[in-house]
Parts: sequence; structure tokens; C-alpha cells
Amino acid sequence: MKRLAVTLSGLAVVVSLAACGGDSEAGGAKGQYISQGDVICGEGIEQVDSINPGTDTATLEKVRDAWRQMWDQLNVLPVPHDGEAKALAFKSAVHNMSLTTEAAVQASIIGDQQKVERTLQVLAGSTKQAGDVADEYGFKVCSQLE
Repeated sequence: MKRLAVTLSGLAVVVSLAACGGDSEAGGAKGQYISQGDVICGEGIEQVDSINPGTDTATLEKVRDAWRQMWDQLNVLPVPHDGEAKALAFKSAVHNMSLTTEAAVQASIIGDQQKVERTLQVLAGSTKQAGDVADEYGFKVCSQLE
């Protein structure tokens, strides 16, 4: 009887763990994180793509606001334990995009066009890095950052 109780309790633990799903499974924490992140990235990319190209302050502010909004939304998502370091590297790269765009806005405000251009080159690198890390983590939409 005691052995049966131990066996049943062990079986209950196995069943409950199986029902939760692992982090890396499609329905697990990592899969949910990727799904939510891809929606956020899709909205951010669409917003930036809708902005007419330019290096004037108003245009740069729109780009900054789009990347900042994307960062703010990604930052509140809980990072799953499965691939945590890579997820945090992605979030860091998106944060760098937001901060770099802010630097371009500030350079534009003071009329330093050379600094605007240099900062936009740094932004291009940060954006590519974010896309590369997103791809390595398993994002589909976020990996389109470039």
C-alpha cells in the first residue's frame, strides 16, 4: 500500500510537469515570449517603415519614439529562463537602438549634422545586432531588424 502511494504521487508529479510544457516548447515560456516579442517588433518595424526618410529633428524624433515604444513594451515582458542570456542580449540591443536614436535627435537639435550621420551609422549597427541576436534566439519578426 505504501509503495502504491509513493508510485501514484511520483506519477502525479510527472503528469503535472508534462502538462506545464518546457520553456523551449511552442506553448512554453520561451515560445510565448517569442510570440509576444514578435508582435511588438512587428508594430515597431511597421511604425518606423511608415516614417519618411530624413535626418531632420522631427523625423528623428518619430523614429526615436517608435524604438522607445518598442523597447518599453519589450522591457516589461518577463524573460524566460530558457535562453535567458540571449533574450537579455536582444533586449539590450533594442535599448541601444532607442538610446542611439535619442543621441541622433540631440545632435540634430544642436545642428551637428556630422554627429547625426555618425550616430545613424551606430544605429544601423545596433539594429543589425538586435536582428542577429533575435534570429539566434528564435524570433521571426524581430530578426528582421536591420
